[in-house]
Amino acid sequence: VDAAESLYLQLADSYENNKAKALTVLKCLPPHLLGLNNPNRVKEILHEATQLIRSNKPSSCGTAGYLFKLLLTAPASPWALADQLGLKTTDPTKVKFHAVVYIRDLLMRQLKVGQADLLHAAAFEPMYGALHVIRSIYGELEPGEIDAGWVELTKDLVDVGYDVWKVVSPVVASDSPEGHLPMDTDSEGVKKLQKVVDQSLAAKKVTSQMNMKDSVIKCKILDPFNASEAFPDEIAEDILDDLVSECMGKNSEEKSVNEDLNKEESPDEGIETEEYFEHDLSENGIVKAKEVSSQMLLLCAWRSVKELSLLLGDLCNAKLNSLLSTDQILNIASFLMDLLAQTKHRGAFEQAYLAFTQLCSCLWTSSRAALHSHPSQLLMQLLDSITASKSGAAAKKRSSASASGLCATRRSAGVPFIVQAIVSTDPDPNNAVFKSAMDQLINLAMNKTCDEEMRVHAMNILRALFRDTRLGDCVAGYVERGVQVSITGFKARSWAERNAATLLFSALITRIFGVKREKDSDELSAKNCLTSRVFFHRYPSLHGFLLKCLEECVSTDREVTAGTLELFPMLYPLLLLLSRLFPAPSESLDNPHKLSVFLPLVEQCAKSPVLAIRKLTAKALVALLDSHKTEEFGDKLVTQIQSEKLNSNHLHGILLQLHQLKKCQPVLKIANSSLIQKLLVETRCELISAQYLDLLLLEETFEKEVSDELESCLTSKLFDSEQCHILASSIWGPLFMQKCGELLTKLALASSDSGILLKLFIHPELEVRLQCLQMYLAHSLESGNKEEELISKDDAFNIILCEQDERCLAILLKICLNMDKQAFKLPDASYILSLIQVKQSDDVVSSALLLSTSILSSLEPSETASNVSLYQELSETLKKFSSTEQTFELRHAVAKTFLDNPQLLRYTSGVDSGFKSALVVFWSSFLDLLYDDEDEIREICSKIYQKLSGKLACGDRLARCVAQHCATDVGIVWPAAAVFTILGHVITLAFDSQQDIDTENDKAFDKGEMNTYRELETTCQVFLPVVHTF
Repeated sequence: VDAAESLYLQLADSYENNKAKALTVLKCLPPHLLGLNNPNRVKEILHEATQLIRSNKPSSCGTAGYLFKLLLTAPASPWALADQLGLKTTDPTKVKFHAVVYIRDLLMRQLKVGQADLLHAAAFEPMYGALHVIRSIYGELEPGEIDAGWVELTKDLVDVGYDVWKVVSPVVASDSPEGHLPMDTDSEGVKKLQKVVDQSLAAKKVTSQMNMKDSVIKCKILDPFNASEAFPDEIAEDILDDLVSECMGKNSEEKSVNEDLNKEESPDEGIETEEYFEHDLSENGIVKAKEVSSQMLLLCAWRSVKELSLLLGDLCNAKLNSLLSTDQILNIASFLMDLLAQTKHRGAFEQAYLAFTQLCSCLWTSSRAALHSHPSQLLMQLLDSITASKSGAAAKKRSSASASGLCATRRSAGVPFIVQAIVSTDPDPNNAVFKSAMDQLINLAMNKTCDEEMRVHAMNILRALFRDTRLGDCVAGYVERGVQVSITGFKARSWAERNAATLLFSALITRIFGVKREKDSDELSAKNCLTSRVFFHRYPSLHGFLLKCLEECVSTDREVTAGTLELFPMLYPLLLLLSRLFPAPSESLDNPHKLSVFLPLVEQCAKSPVLAIRKLTAKALVALLDSHKTEEFGDKLVTQIQSEKLNSNHLHGILLQLHQLKKCQPVLKIANSSLIQKLLVETRCELISAQYLDLLLLEETFEKEVSDELESCLTSKLFDSEQCHILASSIWGPLFMQKCGELLTKLALASSDSGILLKLFIHPELEVRLQCLQMYLAHSLESGNKEEELISKDDAFNIILCEQDERCLAILLKICLNMDKQAFKLPDASYILSLIQVKQSDDVVSSALLLSTSILSSLEPSETASNVSLYQELSETLKKFSSTEQTFELRHAVAKTFLDNPQLLRYTSGVDSGFKSALVVFWSSFLDLLYDDEDEIREICSKIYQKLSGKLACGDRLARCVAQHCATDVGIVWPAAAVFTILGHVITLAFDSQQDIDTENDKAFDKGEMNTYRELETTCQVFLPVVHTF
């Protein structure tokens, strides 16, 4: 029985698989284990499921669905459902039917509440729970069980579903569903809003204003059943015993007590509910009320649409379509079309898309002629609606979608999903419907005479079709025209059209070159590129199209008004596409589509006044060059810089090209006195100087003369106060100073010049300090020689005392952590520990924690014996940061501290009592980490135990071994503390697991801090036996 109850509780688990497995096992158990043959027990489960259906928690409806599936197998369910529906007799074979009728009545009551006040319904009577449970029961229905009663009931449910859509559509179909509130902002509306919020956050304190008993709506299609025996004999005997007990008055006392409790809990009928709340009508109160209420309202609306759509989709599948007539299926198709066309909320129309896809599959494969041809009619009708003029909608048959009703924002919302569902489910191997739709959409997208909104819809639909993996082979023949549509769309005047073209171009790039393999946005994997021969062999018409577009962008024949900046947005996709092509080995052999013809045009793009275009030009140019010509081309660019007088944009564009060339040709010489003089001394553009310094950073070594010249030039610019003030006030000055600092750090590290490094570490510009410290830390970690550090401990501490930025402070602490610990003294550890109390950054705190522990562990026992308080402070700090609510970085720092300093967990004889208490707290912190959520921290705990005992363990075995080790080590020092350390860990976890939810700040989508790996039962099973044997 206990095992059955445990399985029953698993129906409320947060994981769907656990619920399904628990239900499967429960169905196999004898009914008496859960009392399913007892009508009173079944009534309790039915009441529990009903309350879950009415809950505004999204997870509750899933649990309710599994409870009803369990009730369908209960022997006493027919009696309980008949009692709820007011039937004198019932039929055990009609349990599913009665269950749907019961929930349908509940849905009608909720619908009535929603029609009167949708916000109140969202808080107390959300409709998506009932729809979800109805869908769950229909999933259990077998074709052989369908009769006239089911047909009539299904017809009624479909009509109720349409009414549900009418109620919630103002929210999901509004232009801003995320913040929609159907009320005015006057005082009465705000008061009502605050009242609903208060009730929803603490619904147990008051009763609902609406008496649901007065709005009971019984299903009209139920007729009395005549059955001689509704139940088996044993169930009838139980019912009779209960009736006799009630007649004898055995439950009278219990009833009177319940009535008294109900009177105490319920307010008097004559008192208004408003008296039980003090409404917060302040500005903050109103903002909070609107925030919470809009979340609840949106949650109720879009989930109702989701469950309604999925229910209609399930009804149309091959298993259950006998429940619906042809007209009903056509009406459902039109309804889902309208829903997808009007809904703005993505969660709602994505679920409607799943239902519509299921419906289209059923229609395409249907043997009824009216249904089989209907998807193509719907598609043509939608395309006609898109191309219809705004003044007059296209001729409509069953769908009400029109050009004015389609959403042009949100990527056309559900409109692309309609087309995608229809064409992707078409079983015709010739894809005639798909080809017709693609031709019509591409022609519409390229038609510049039609309205721009039509082109936006067409491009959004094309994007969805190109992204659909099911249409991979089908769309391959339309990629060429799709690329032309997207690139041409960049020339549009309206932002909406250019945005749609951008999204379409992105989908096509993924379709042509595959999903991006590199995480770094600046790097491009060779797997995401194609040779020119392969690319133009697949898409031959794009060679001439790309060449023509490039010529149009770089042409100098146009008349340009003086002082105006002419932009060419089309250059961006052109260069982006060309940067993914590279010459084939047989480029010059019998190749009508050569890449070399693009080179002169791409070179001219380096003069663009747009920085992003110049960067793309550099990437594209290097990709287009033959590998054996890159060094020659680089030398040509260097000569061009030295000999020609170039404007700033062109000069910066050439430097960007050299930067890309230097990456693939490290032998390219770009450091000489002539370039330094021209690009660092003479130029007045800090961006050009910064780009040249970035180029110099790619050089591994410099000649002595060049190095001295660079150091002299950069120190004069970076350490002169007047120069720094001028640079700080310019746009590109901070970037130039940052690059100066990076190059000076590189030179100083090469020459071991600590003086320049110290100057850089205290430079007034933050980015200079940050970059230089990062470079020094990387160099220090790479060299690994702690005895030859360029910066001493005293210098580092002097900088730490002055540093205000926490990012720089964290790096300085990491630098100190890499130093020889023999140079540190006890006061240093005390100061570092004090930083933990005043700094907020996790990086600073974790670095300070590791450094202070490392210093204390390296000191002689005679030094630490005089200051026990430091160990106590350290133990309390570790305990604080090992708790569940701390960030991963802090918990990881605590684990790393124990791993680097395992002696903290070892007992040393003859120590002071203060060290004993610190040892106990250290072990308590270690126990906190054993069941951490993160695998990495648990692995570190395993390594810590290996250092302590020389044995390897993991999982529950690790926890048991650590608890035994704790009892042994701490028990020697302080036996009582060992017991209370382990026992206190279990008790604390027990109290934490029973904490009440804070309803004051409750929100529909909030998740609290929680540890899902640690479980109370497992912890007790592991830790308590250790205490018992101690």
